[in-house]
Amino acid sequence: MVNFGFINTVPKKFSTRNLYKHNPTVNTYAHHRRENKQLAKNASTS
Repeated sequence: MVNFGFINTVPKKFSTRNLYKHNPTVNTYAHHRRENKQLAKNASTS
């Protein structure tokens, strides 16, 4: 999961994702499956 602040602080490249409004100051989105795999690979090699 990635947390952003106010909705207007979300970078454009993520604006097409399904954002979940946690509260007025926190917005979240979940990674795609391929991103999760890459994150796990990166974490296991560092």
